[in-house]
Amino acid sequence: MIEGGVAPNVIPSECVMTVNIRTMPEENSEAIAMEVKEKLENFTLKNNITLDVKVKDVVKGWYTKDTKIIESFKKVLEDVMGKEVKIVAELGATDGVFLIDKMPVIQFGTMRDENNVHGKNEFVYLEDVELVKNFVKKVITSIDL
Repeated sequence: MIEGGVAPNVIPSECVMTVNIRTMPEENSEAIAMEVKEKLENFTLKNNITLDVKVKDVVKGWYTKDTKIIESFKKVLEDVMGKEVKIVAELGATDGVFLIDKMPVIQFGTMRDENNVHGKNEFVYLEDVELVKNFVKKVITSIDL
């Protein structure tokens, strides 16, 4: 995202650029952040541009490695949905990142492609809210962790 200027017909004296990179668990988030910072700084040196780069909120990718937990939750979801489901990785930032070092984290929610997440007219389907409610209820009452 790039922001700058005061009017469309005035060359901005400065701008702010935000870069958001989602890494895989196998990637080194710190190294990637430093690589992007270095590339930006090299570009500005070659083009006589003043730049102040700040790297913040570097979070490494994560996932639950406990296959027993994953399979237990998968079975509950399949029971609730009445069909087989796939296990996938979700690369967005969630509160799970703050818990993964303390406990297994499973994510399941109301997201579909057409929900327009973080966009204009973002929404969820009520039937998906009901599905999540039924999933959580069944997890609480049936999984022996």
